[in-house]
Amino acid sequence: MIWGVSMPCLQFRTEGRTTSASSLHFSGDGVDDSVVARVARFYDANTSGPTGAVSSVLLMADVDQPRLAGAVLRPFSAFAEVIGQEDRLGKHFPATVANGGLYFWLTTGTAFQLATTQLFCDGLESRGVLTAERRPDVELVLHEALANALLHGNLGLDSGLRDDFMQYERFCQLLDERLHDPVASQLRVEMAATWTEDLLEVTISDEGDGFTMPNKSGPNKSGPNKSGSSDTDTEGTDADEPSILHGLDIIRALTTGIAASDEGRCITVRFAR
Repeated sequence: MIWGVSMPCLQFRTEGRTTSASSLHFSGDGVDDSVVARVARFYDANTSGPTGAVSSVLLMADVDQPRLAGAVLRPFSAFAEVIGQEDRLGKHFPATVANGGLYFWLTTGTAFQLATTQLFCDGLESRGVLTAERRPDVELVLHEALANALLHGNLGLDSGLRDDFMQYERFCQLLDERLHDPVASQLRVEMAATWTEDLLEVTISDEGDGFTMPNKSGPNKSGPNKSGSSDTDTEGTDADEPSILHGLDIIRALTTGIAASDEGRCITVRFAR
């Protein structure tokens, strides 16, 4: 049963800017009514402005492939996994729904188990954002970016283990251990898409330790980013780990732009439509 709460029109303040948004309607699928109401109240605190079209948000518990596959074809703007007593969604949620985009907020364990990029692209295609011809490139790029966010971001796995045949068994052992770790498996990953007539932009972010994107002329050997460096456009930069390098090469080849922010925890890719 899906239970919903409608909220008046909202203005979201994001990074010092005020973004006008349409009305929000929060629904719950397997989520306690009190949680739906609490999340709705958090965003109601920013209410102002004229009423516009409704953006629907679905809060889901015990997310699995069939349920999300069915839900993503329905007219919701955001799909968020609820695992406890959440009172708000991820940081990219407000701007994404304000711009009429598509938003996923999932735990690492769920995002790893599901065909997450396929489901996200199903949502984009059903909304007329992706054509059948354009979809394979977009889906491949998002798969690479999400894999990096999950494996090397939230789960903190060294890609060198995966790339070394002699260490691959150790990599699989660590992967299994961390997917069963109650902290690491519940770290969040966000996928947020917005688009115009000419451009599709997708942001994927994780809650890991971050990563420094070094210049091609001077590969970085420092590992996770602890320097507090500012946001970085990754055009013309490479990572030093082979699988990450390969992934970035794929992403660069198939996009019109790639940028990293939040000390490497967030990557934004752009595609011409």
